[in-house]
Amino acid sequence: MSRRAFRLLQGISFSLLLSAWTAAPKAAAQTADDSQLTETVRRTFLYMLHPEDPSQTESLLEYSRRTGVPMERIREVLIYFAALPRRPGVEGYETRVLGLRSVEVLGNLRDEEALGLLERLSRTEDPDFRCDVLAAILRIGGKDLTKFCRQVINDRRTYTNIDRAVIYQCLLPYVGVSEYPLKKAPAKNITTGESVQAEVISLYLEAVAKETSIGNINRLDKNLAFADEDYRNSYFRETILGKIAESSTDLCRQYAARELQAIRELPAEKRVHLALPGEMGDEVSTGAAKR
Repeated sequence: MSRRAFRLLQGISFSLLLSAWTAAPKAAAQTADDSQLTETVRRTFLYMLHPEDPSQTESLLEYSRRTGVPMERIREVLIYFAALPRRPGVEGYETRVLGLRSVEVLGNLRDEEALGLLERLSRTEDPDFRCDVLAAILRIGGKDLTKFCRQVINDRRTYTNIDRAVIYQCLLPYVGVSEYPLKKAPAKNITTGESVQAEVISLYLEAVAKETSIGNINRLDKNLAFADEDYRNSYFRETILGKIAESSTDLCRQYAARELQAIRELPAEKRVHLALPGEMGDEVSTGAAKR
Protein backbone atom coordinates (compact mmCIF):
# COMPACT_ATOMS: atom_id res chain seq x y z
CA MET A 1 0.00 0.00 0.00
CA SER A 2 1.38 3.41 -0.90
CA ARG A 3 2.09 5.97 1.80
CA ARG A 4 -0.52 8.29 0.30
CA ALA A 5 -3.22 5.59 0.44
CA PHE A 6 -2.22 4.71 4.02
CA ARG A 7 -2.58 8.35 5.12
CA LEU A 8 -5.95 8.58 3.38
CA LEU A 9 -7.19 5.53 5.29
CA GLN A 10 -5.84 7.03 8.52
CA GLY A 11 -7.81 10.21 7.86
CA ILE A 12 -11.03 8.32 7.18
CA SER A 13 -10.63 6.21 10.33
CA PHE A 14 -9.98 9.30 12.45
CA SER A 15 -13.08 11.02 10.97
CA LEU A 16 -15.26 8.02 11.76
CA LEU A 17 -13.89 7.83 15.30
CA LEU A 18 -14.45 11.55 15.81
CA SER A 19 -18.04 11.21 14.54
CA ALA A 20 -18.67 8.40 17.02
CA TRP A 21 -17.22 10.47 19.90
CA THR A 22 -19.40 13.48 19.06
CA ALA A 23 -22.53 11.44 18.27
CA ALA A 24 -22.62 9.78 21.70
CA PRO A 25 -23.10 13.04 23.67
CA LYS A 26 -25.66 14.24 21.10
CA ALA A 27 -27.63 10.99 21.44
CA ALA A 28 -27.46 11.26 25.23
CA ALA A 29 -28.61 14.88 25.09
CA GLN A 30 -31.46 13.91 22.76
CA THR A 31 -32.50 11.13 25.15
CA ALA A 32 -32.40 13.57 28.07
CA ASP A 33 -34.46 16.10 26.10
CA ASP A 34 -37.02 13.42 25.21
CA SER A 35 -37.29 12.34 28.84
CA GLN A 36 -37.79 15.93 29.95
CA LEU A 37 -40.44 16.50 27.28
CA THR A 38 -42.26 13.28 28.17
CA GLU A 39 -42.26 14.29 31.85
CA THR A 40 -43.54 17.79 30.96
CA VAL A 41 -46.48 16.36 29.00
CA ARG A 42 -47.14 13.84 31.79
CA ARG A 43 -47.25 16.58 34.45
CA THR A 44 -49.48 18.74 32.24
CA PHE A 45 -52.03 15.93 31.98
CA LEU A 46 -51.93 14.80 35.61
CA TYR A 47 -52.11 18.32 37.06
CA MET A 48 -55.61 19.14 38.30
CA LEU A 49 -56.64 22.23 36.37
CA HIS A 50 -58.16 25.22 38.11
CA PRO A 51 -61.16 26.59 36.15
CA GLU A 52 -59.18 29.75 35.32
CA ASP A 53 -56.07 27.89 34.13
CA PRO A 54 -55.34 27.44 30.41
CA SER A 55 -56.52 24.18 28.89
CA GLN A 56 -54.00 21.37 28.52
CA THR A 57 -53.95 21.97 24.76
CA GLU A 58 -53.18 25.66 25.30
CA SER A 59 -50.52 24.77 27.88
CA LEU A 60 -48.68 22.52 25.41
CA LEU A 61 -48.88 25.10 22.62
CA GLU A 62 -47.47 27.73 24.98
CA TYR A 63 -44.72 25.33 26.08
CA SER A 64 -43.77 24.84 22.41
CA ARG A 65 -43.66 28.60 21.80
CA ARG A 66 -41.69 29.30 24.98
CA THR A 67 -39.06 26.56 24.66
CA GLY A 68 -38.83 26.19 20.90
CA VAL A 69 -39.67 22.48 21.11
CA PRO A 70 -41.47 21.69 17.81
CA MET A 71 -45.08 20.56 18.08
CA GLU A 72 -44.06 17.53 16.00
CA ARG A 73 -42.00 16.25 18.95
CA ILE A 74 -44.83 16.94 21.36
CA ARG A 75 -47.16 15.08 18.99
CA GLU A 76 -44.88 12.02 19.18
CA VAL A 77 -45.28 11.98 22.97
CA LEU A 78 -49.05 12.37 22.62
CA ILE A 79 -49.16 9.42 20.22
CA TYR A 80 -47.13 7.34 22.69
CA PHE A 81 -49.42 8.18 25.63
CA ALA A 82 -52.61 7.73 23.55
CA ALA A 83 -51.65 4.14 22.73
CA LEU A 84 -50.61 3.23 26.30
CA PRO A 85 -54.01 1.88 27.47
CA ARG A 86 -53.99 -0.65 24.59
CA ARG A 87 -50.55 -2.09 25.40
CA PRO A 88 -50.47 -5.50 27.13
CA GLY A 89 -49.50 -5.33 30.79
CA VAL A 90 -49.80 -1.55 30.97
CA GLU A 91 -52.75 -0.45 33.07
CA GLY A 92 -53.70 1.74 36.00
CA TYR A 93 -55.27 5.11 36.69
CA GLU A 94 -52.31 7.18 35.48
CA THR A 95 -52.03 5.26 32.23
CA ARG A 96 -55.73 5.73 31.53
CA VAL A 97 -55.64 9.46 32.28
CA LEU A 98 -52.59 9.98 30.06
CA GLY A 99 -54.33 8.10 27.26
CA LEU A 100 -57.58 10.03 27.58
CA ARG A 101 -55.88 13.44 27.76
CA SER A 102 -53.61 12.68 24.82
CA VAL A 103 -56.56 11.63 22.69
CA GLU A 104 -58.40 14.83 23.61
CA VAL A 105 -55.44 17.07 22.74
CA LEU A 106 -54.81 15.30 19.42
CA GLY A 107 -58.45 16.02 18.57
CA ASN A 108 -58.16 19.66 19.64
CA LEU A 109 -55.04 20.08 17.52
CA ARG A 110 -56.93 18.58 14.56
CA ASP A 111 -53.93 16.33 13.91
CA GLU A 112 -54.92 14.48 10.77
CA GLU A 113 -51.80 12.31 10.92
CA ALA A 114 -53.15 10.79 14.16
CA LEU A 115 -56.35 9.52 12.51
CA GLY A 116 -54.95 6.07 11.72
CA LEU A 117 -54.04 5.41 15.34
CA LEU A 118 -57.28 6.91 16.66
CA GLU A 119 -59.40 4.77 14.34
CA ARG A 120 -57.65 1.66 15.66
CA LEU A 121 -58.11 2.85 19.24
CA SER A 122 -61.83 3.39 18.60
CA ARG A 123 -62.30 -0.38 18.69
CA THR A 124 -61.18 -0.65 22.33
CA GLU A 125 -63.45 -2.42 24.79
CA ASP A 126 -63.28 0.49 27.26
CA PRO A 127 -66.57 2.37 26.57
CA ASP A 128 -65.48 5.74 28.01
CA PHE A 129 -62.14 5.68 26.21
CA ARG A 130 -63.89 4.65 22.99
CA CYS A 131 -66.31 7.61 23.20
CA ASP A 132 -63.44 10.06 23.76
CA VAL A 133 -61.59 8.61 20.78
CA LEU A 134 -64.67 8.93 18.55
CA ALA A 135 -65.15 12.54 19.62
CA ALA A 136 -61.48 13.31 18.84
CA ILE A 137 -61.77 11.75 15.38
CA LEU A 138 -64.78 13.89 14.57
CA ARG A 139 -63.06 17.06 15.81
CA ILE A 140 -60.21 16.34 13.41
CA GLY A 141 -62.40 15.53 10.41
CA GLY A 142 -60.33 14.35 7.49
CA LYS A 143 -61.28 13.38 3.96
CA ASP A 144 -62.78 10.04 5.07
CA LEU A 145 -64.94 11.54 7.84
CA THR A 146 -68.35 10.37 6.63
CA LYS A 147 -66.97 7.00 5.50
CA PHE A 148 -65.66 6.34 9.02
CA CYS A 149 -68.94 7.49 10.59
CA ARG A 150 -70.91 5.08 8.41
CA GLN A 151 -68.65 2.24 9.50
CA VAL A 152 -69.33 3.04 13.16
CA ILE A 153 -73.08 3.42 12.63
CA ASN A 154 -73.35 0.13 10.74
CA ASP A 155 -71.04 -1.96 12.97
CA ARG A 156 -73.43 -2.89 15.79
CA ARG A 157 -71.09 -5.58 17.19
CA THR A 158 -68.23 -3.21 17.98
CA TYR A 159 -70.08 0.03 18.66
CA THR A 160 -73.02 0.74 20.98
CA ASN A 161 -76.02 3.07 21.03
CA ILE A 162 -73.92 5.51 23.06
CA ASP A 163 -71.10 5.42 20.49
CA ARG A 164 -73.57 6.26 17.74
CA ALA A 165 -74.97 9.08 19.89
CA VAL A 166 -71.45 10.53 20.12
CA ILE A 167 -71.16 10.38 16.32
CA TYR A 168 -74.54 12.07 15.78
CA GLN A 169 -73.77 14.85 18.24
CA CYS A 170 -70.19 15.53 17.19
CA LEU A 171 -71.22 15.81 13.51
CA LEU A 172 -73.40 18.85 14.25
CA PRO A 173 -70.67 21.47 13.65
CA TYR A 174 -70.30 20.12 10.09
CA VAL A 175 -73.91 21.07 9.30
CA GLY A 176 -73.66 24.56 10.79
CA VAL A 177 -75.11 23.83 14.23
CA SER A 178 -73.40 24.21 17.61
CA GLU A 179 -73.67 21.23 19.96
CA TYR A 180 -74.67 22.85 23.26
CA PRO A 181 -77.16 24.41 22.99
CA LEU A 182 -78.48 23.80 19.49
CA LYS A 183 -78.07 27.02 17.53
CA LYS A 184 -76.90 28.09 14.11
CA ALA A 185 -73.16 28.48 13.67
CA PRO A 186 -70.72 28.65 10.73
CA ALA A 187 -70.42 25.18 9.20
CA LYS A 188 -67.13 23.52 10.12
CA ASN A 189 -65.02 22.10 7.31
CA ILE A 190 -62.91 18.99 7.39
CA THR A 191 -59.16 19.44 7.83
CA THR A 192 -58.60 19.99 4.11
CA GLY A 193 -61.01 22.94 4.14
CA GLU A 194 -63.70 21.13 2.18
CA SER A 195 -67.33 21.44 3.25
CA VAL A 196 -69.16 18.18 3.93
CA GLN A 197 -72.48 19.69 4.98
CA ALA A 198 -74.54 17.93 2.29
CA GLU A 199 -72.78 14.60 2.98
CA VAL A 200 -73.51 14.78 6.69
CA ILE A 201 -77.19 15.65 6.10
CA SER A 202 -77.39 12.59 3.83
CA LEU A 203 -75.71 10.46 6.49
CA TYR A 204 -78.15 11.73 9.12
CA LEU A 205 -81.10 10.76 6.88
CA GLU A 206 -79.70 7.26 6.38
CA ALA A 207 -79.09 6.89 10.10
CA VAL A 208 -82.50 8.09 11.28
CA ALA A 209 -84.18 5.56 8.98
CA LYS A 210 -82.08 2.63 10.25
CA GLU A 211 -81.61 3.58 13.91
CA THR A 212 -83.17 1.25 16.49
CA SER A 213 -82.55 3.31 19.63
CA ILE A 214 -85.49 5.64 20.32
CA GLY A 215 -83.14 8.00 22.15
CA ASN A 216 -80.91 8.24 19.10
CA ILE A 217 -83.88 8.62 16.76
CA ASN A 218 -85.04 11.50 18.93
CA ARG A 219 -81.57 13.06 18.84
CA LEU A 220 -81.28 12.66 15.07
CA ASP A 221 -84.71 14.16 14.49
CA LYS A 222 -83.79 17.25 16.52
CA ASN A 223 -80.47 17.60 14.70
CA LEU A 224 -82.03 17.23 11.27
CA ALA A 225 -84.98 19.50 12.02
CA PHE A 226 -82.62 22.22 13.18
CA ALA A 227 -80.12 21.84 10.34
CA ASP A 228 -82.37 21.15 7.35
CA GLU A 229 -85.66 22.92 6.59
CA ASP A 230 -86.70 20.34 3.99
CA TYR A 231 -86.53 17.57 6.57
CA ARG A 232 -88.28 19.72 9.17
CA ASN A 233 -91.33 20.11 6.92
CA SER A 234 -91.23 16.70 5.25
CA TYR A 235 -93.79 13.90 5.19
CA PHE A 236 -90.95 11.51 5.97
CA ARG A 237 -90.49 13.24 9.31
CA GLU A 238 -94.01 12.19 10.33
CA THR A 239 -92.85 8.57 10.08
CA ILE A 240 -89.86 9.30 12.31
CA LEU A 241 -91.94 11.21 14.86
CA GLY A 242 -94.36 8.29 14.91
CA LYS A 243 -91.51 6.05 16.11
CA ILE A 244 -90.56 8.55 18.81
CA ALA A 245 -94.20 8.72 19.94
CA GLU A 246 -93.95 5.02 20.87
CA SER A 247 -91.16 5.72 23.37
CA SER A 248 -91.53 4.64 26.98
CA THR A 249 -90.15 8.03 28.02
CA ASP A 250 -92.66 10.81 28.72
CA LEU A 251 -90.35 13.54 27.42
CA CYS A 252 -89.89 11.76 24.09
CA ARG A 253 -93.63 11.17 23.68
CA GLN A 254 -94.42 14.79 24.54
CA TYR A 255 -91.80 16.03 22.09
CA ALA A 256 -93.19 13.82 19.31
CA ALA A 257 -96.79 14.91 19.96
CA ARG A 258 -95.80 18.59 19.91
CA GLU A 259 -93.78 18.29 16.70
CA LEU A 260 -96.42 16.17 14.94
CA GLN A 261 -99.07 18.74 15.71
CA ALA A 262 -96.89 21.56 14.39
CA ILE A 263 -96.01 19.77 11.17
CA ARG A 264 -99.61 18.75 10.45
CA GLU A 265 -100.76 22.36 10.83
CA LEU A 266 -98.42 23.52 8.07
CA PRO A 267 -100.06 24.66 4.81
CA ALA A 268 -99.85 22.03 2.07
CA GLU A 269 -97.54 24.21 -0.04
CA LYS A 270 -94.90 24.16 2.72
CA ARG A 271 -94.85 20.39 3.08
CA VAL A 272 -91.97 18.57 1.39
CA HIS A 273 -91.78 15.20 -0.34
CA LEU A 274 -88.21 14.46 0.65
CA ALA A 275 -85.75 12.83 -1.75
CA LEU A 276 -84.03 10.28 0.47
CA PRO A 277 -80.54 8.80 -0.01
CA GLY A 278 -80.63 5.72 -2.24
CA GLU A 279 -78.62 3.63 0.24
CA MET A 280 -81.66 3.29 2.49
CA GLY A 281 -83.52 1.24 -0.09
CA ASP A 282 -87.02 -0.07 0.48
CA GLU A 283 -86.77 0.20 4.25
CA VAL A 284 -87.98 3.80 4.19
CA SER A 285 -89.31 4.20 0.68
CA THR A 286 -92.86 4.03 2.01
CA GLY A 287 -92.11 6.70 4.60
CA ALA A 288 -91.87 9.51 2.09
CA ALA A 289 -92.75 10.16 -1.49
CA LYS A 290 -89.63 10.82 -3.52
CA ARG A 291 -89.22 13.64 -5.97
